[in-house]
Amino acid sequence: EKTKNKVRLTQKEIKQLIELDLSYNERLDRVRDLFVVGCYTGLRFSDWHKVKKENIITTDIGDTELLSIVTKKTNTNVMIPFLPELKAVLEKYEYNLPSISPQRFNDYIKEVCRMVFPDKQFKRIYSEGGKMKNEMIEKWTKVSSHCARRSFATNFWEMGIKPVVLMQITGHSTE
Repeated sequence: EKTKNKVRLTQKEIKQLIELDLSYNERLDRVRDLFVVGCYTGLRFSDWHKVKKENIITTDIGDTELLSIVTKKTNTNVMIPFLPELKAVLEKYEYNLPSISPQRFNDYIKEVCRMVFPDKQFKRIYSEGGKMKNEMIEKWTKVSSHCARRSFATNFWEMGIKPVVLMQITGHSTE
């Protein structure tokens, strides 16, 4: 089975996640916050733990702050805009993000997304046995850590960030 249309969250949906009060559930609160980190860095799950205060640099251009990370998979240095949404999460954890296994993360983020958009539908397009198929499914069922990375790339592209810049941040070699 090969999927062609994959889930990503819009800026509006990410904002809805951020605004969800999870103060009564520390486990889901942490998972949501980690997902937001992924949505605003474009990093792979394996690099989220590298988001630390010492990796934030200030440029000479209008005192712009960037996050500078050497990625695990490609061993390349990426420079990511340090946006207020990311800063808010990092300050909440005093720049020491919580850790969780990828499997638990992917289970728990589905719980969070189900709370925010329980009935939102998504058109899943895939090939099975050489035939193209599509179905409408609940969006939350397909949200995962990689969805944060995909959301970053798509949302920043829609904001007008040039593909070549996005490719440098995400480490992709082709558009």
